Amino acid sequence: MNLRSTTLALALVGGLASVVRAQNGTSLTATITIQPSISVSTVRNMDFGIMSQGITDLSISDPANDPRSAQVHVSARALNLVTVGFVLPADLSDGAGHTIPITEWFGTFIAIGPGNTAFTPSMAGRTTTQIGNDGNLELFLGSHLGIDSNQFPATYTGVILVDVFYF
Repeated sequence: MNLRSTTLALALVGGLASVVRAQNGTSLTATITIQPSISVSTVRNMDFGIMSQGITDLSISDPANDPRSAQVHVSARALNLVTVGFVLPADLSDGAGHTIPITEWFGTFIAIGPGNTAFTPSMAGRTTTQIGNDGNLELFLGSHLGIDSNQFPATYTGVILVDVFYF
């Protein structure tokens, strides 16, 4: 009886050895690509100019073609997708309690290759666009002001924040 158990044990060990010899292996590569940093800079601020009291409707509705629009330059990896986020003021203020509401926002992206894209800037979400084949993107912003006919005479300002991230 002892002889049978020894033979059985040797047969099992022999079977395991043949399974191990039948296995193959492989090699893997770990890779990382470092993208260039995104550079975002102000080219010009939005400037509605000097208006006379009594004007009640003022817009920069075609920002890519209006020299009063805000312009932002973005440099990044060519043809890469980026998301653009905004913090937009609801109004312009003179700092003394007088405000002018901003009732609508307009935007245009211009990039060599992808072309021109109109969009509506919003704080509700981000906008995705593509960097041009030269690694550049121009962003133009305009807005519509709801001016009161008896608007208090002053200089009104507001801050616009623009963030750009790789998609």
